[in-house]
Amino acid sequence: MITRIIATLLLGFAISAPLAEGSEHNEQVIPPTVYEQQGNSTVSDPILMEDIVITHRTPADEFANAITPLVLTLGFGSIGLVVYTLVNKEKQRGLPD
Repeated sequence: MITRIIATLLLGFAISAPLAEGSEHNEQVIPPTVYEQQGNSTVSDPILMEDIVITHRTPADEFANAITPLVLTLGFGSIGLVVYTLVNKEKQRGLPD
């Protein structure tokens, strides 16, 4: 009997906790700020137009192209280990005691 009461109370707290969090409307207003540029700004080198490369490839495309050989190698290695294990088990089964 006491177990049911404790379970009901815990279930009630579990259900009411998300409802209580949703009822509070705490908004934090961040006031606007003014950016004041300092007098000692850094000067960079001019951009060379020859160094600019325009491409339609995204960083995700470049990552996929770089990681594909590694994934393929790991996949073939895993398959090779499975085949090696199966062949060795068959050899061990075929040996007379």
